[in-house]
Amino acid sequence: MDRNLRTTVEITDISNEGHGIGRTDEGRVVAIPGGLPGDSVLCEVFDLTKGMLKGKMIKLAIPSPARCAHPCAHNIDGCPASPLGAYSYGAALIWKQKNLAETLRRVGGIEIDVPVVVASPAEWGYRERVDLGIGISDGQIRVGYQSDDGLVPILDCWLAEIAVRSAVQSFAEQFKGIAVKSRRGESVNIARVLFRANGRGRVVAVLFLDIEFENRIDAFGKALNTLDLAGWEIRSVDSLKHRANRSQLARSMGETTVTIRHLNGSAEASALSFSQVNHQVAALVDAEVMSYINPSAKVLDLYGGWGMFGITAARNGARVLVVDSNEESLKTGGELAKSLGLDVRFETGDLDQAVSWENLPREAEIIVLDPPRKGLSSPAREWLNQHGAKRLIVVSCHPAALARDAKSLSNYRLKSVKPFDMFPQTPDLETVAVLERVG
Repeated sequence: MDRNLRTTVEITDISNEGHGIGRTDEGRVVAIPGGLPGDSVLCEVFDLTKGMLKGKMIKLAIPSPARCAHPCAHNIDGCPASPLGAYSYGAALIWKQKNLAETLRRVGGIEIDVPVVVASPAEWGYRERVDLGIGISDGQIRVGYQSDDGLVPILDCWLAEIAVRSAVQSFAEQFKGIAVKSRRGESVNIARVLFRANGRGRVVAVLFLDIEFENRIDAFGKALNTLDLAGWEIRSVDSLKHRANRSQLARSMGETTVTIRHLNGSAEASALSFSQVNHQVAALVDAEVMSYINPSAKVLDLYGGWGMFGITAARNGARVLVVDSNEESLKTGGELAKSLGLDVRFETGDLDQAVSWENLPREAEIIVLDPPRKGLSSPAREWLNQHGAKRLIVVSCHPAALARDAKSLSNYRLKSVKPFDMFPQTPDLETVAVLERVG
């Protein structure tokens, strides 16, 4: 096979990254950005390494019957933010349901009925925050999303709530066509910027600037000042990848906190605190989790953040301990519980470490787990198998991680799953899984 083979491929599936999946005439699996199930595409296969090949679409020969017009002009430029945006929403939900079932079977060896995915009330404009890269390429500053081929410049994002979208548009427009020089070559990432709704009708921004480019603080501060923001921060970092944990405040303006609202309570939090990006679907997930928690039960809410599940359970009568590694999130949860008149315990614990599990109480009747995308840590799986409650409720945003965790929890049986479309126009899926202890 030539290294730059041009061939026609029938797209039959979608990868976790949102790329179309098909096979060459030789039976090799190829991932093609922009391809959707049902498409027939002429593509160039440009990476013939072992395993999955990579392809570039040259022409859409026959479009899928489920194709629709993508509303965002940047999709044609390779923007990876909404890879399913040209797939009808109904077809996307069917694919997500099928993908969850197949992933549980393939990765976890688990056969289970997967119900229809609960749709998001909003197909677009649902994200309460957007995180963009800032780089220098071809002598210009670019603001956009990172793709396999580098940073794709954008001037708009249809995924964002209206106020956040407006801030993105205004910020990106300022750098359009601006020529600059880079000390480190033609293409380099210099910053990331987070725009987030503050829960009070406005938007805050946090810009993380590579420490090597601190001379650009004034320029970025000036750009942020032109926006209609409640406040902004510029933080210096030695690693953009680890920006959340290793940043130092360099400059700020205005009010940068956000308001977390839950039930009838509220609390102030850092703009960097975690919350679900789709509030409407988060409420549906919360209600689903509560349907498996008995009033007055002893509950552990692990990887709990500010304690959405734990606080709701406490409102219903449960006795709750929330554990998370982020002290700011726990502080927010404590203030929120206080505003609701609830007695909820909050404790700091790094659940990637065995010592944090050894210190957990073992009398819980129900454990709620909302781990990061990578899933449960090895100490988590070991402790749960030995000391876990009769019922586990796992909230997962990654089907493969959920399948691995369910398989490794050998003292439990997966009783049910219910998927929610927390992230429309992307391959990602939020799933509430219930496991019951056996024996």
